[in-house]
Amino acid sequence: MSQQTSKFWFVPRKELMVSKEDTMYVGSSIKRASSNVDHDVDTMVRDGDAFTVLLKSFYVTQDKDKGDNDILVRSWARYGSDPHTEVAHFFKEDIPVPYFSAHDVQAEHIVSADTYLSGNRVWIRLQISEVDGKRVHQISSFVEQNLATAVSALGAIFPNTLPFIGNISTHALDLLSDLKHLISNKSDVILDEALDFLSVNTGETPLRYGAYIFFQRAVDGGNYLLNSFQVHSNSTAESEPIPDYVVIEIIPGVINPSSRTTIALNQSLAKGLLPVDDTQAAQIEKDERLRYLQKLMKQAKMADDLKEYYGLMTRELSGVVLNELQRKRYQALTVKLGDYIDVVKDVLDR
Repeated sequence: MSQQTSKFWFVPRKELMVSKEDTMYVGSSIKRASSNVDHDVDTMVRDGDAFTVLLKSFYVTQDKDKGDNDILVRSWARYGSDPHTEVAHFFKEDIPVPYFSAHDVQAEHIVSADTYLSGNRVWIRLQISEVDGKRVHQISSFVEQNLATAVSALGAIFPNTLPFIGNISTHALDLLSDLKHLISNKSDVILDEALDFLSVNTGETPLRYGAYIFFQRAVDGGNYLLNSFQVHSNSTAESEPIPDYVVIEIIPGVINPSSRTTIALNQSLAKGLLPVDDTQAAQIEKDERLRYLQKLMKQAKMADDLKEYYGLMTRELSGVVLNELQRKRYQALTVKLGDYIDVVKDVLDR
């Protein structure tokens, strides 16, 4: 493999923004995802930033089923030491190839973080599969009827959270559990690539705002341009067929796809639950998710205790005489939350 070729390519967010304003724009050149940071055009995800990773488009050329391709697009993501999440983005049957999808992606959200901590690794895996099996038509009906409900309720399609949505049918959940098994062998996988991102300068892929292209095979990036999240051949380069690919975008802030819910809460729920179709999950993953749930419960209990403490404190400061039980509870909370109370007081006193 030459130094010019890679499966992973990048366009800075600054260039993506220019493309929206310039009507004569034909596309941005792409550079290796692992290339050195160019501070003139690149913006790193900084310590303390909130960010969101979105699936923006994909392109399929491989004809696995003679024009009747039933395409499933999924992602897996892990932030720091948290358990990974799985997200379904697209399912559609009888797709002719080549096929480019951007506006009909059923759910864009891959992963987000409210506060990035420098040094935390962000791992993204993307997969396009041709799903084959007798129940494909039933699954397609499930997607049409139920996934819109899932996005509205959760902000994303986390398969292991669907049993908790009241109006997702039991039959639909049975079909969902079959999805993994319908991908019968590796020949049905069109693209399956993963990439690690880091904000620190380690020689690995820098975590930058912008678009990342995951190609199915290594390519020479000089042959291609990216315009509106679609890859085009560079007219000045030698003609080369465009291989299958997926484009993701890392953007500042946390985007809530649904006004009904907070994506961060549902993402945390998905991290704590075992995969819906993986009853034989490795013990190490079960332990990992249990520890994560215990951490969430501890944080929730701490928040409740702090709320109760400040409620009692406010009553006492306003002149209300606490009864004996309230006074004992106030004293117990003062001891239990001492370190946290001191930190808050220091902040308020500044």
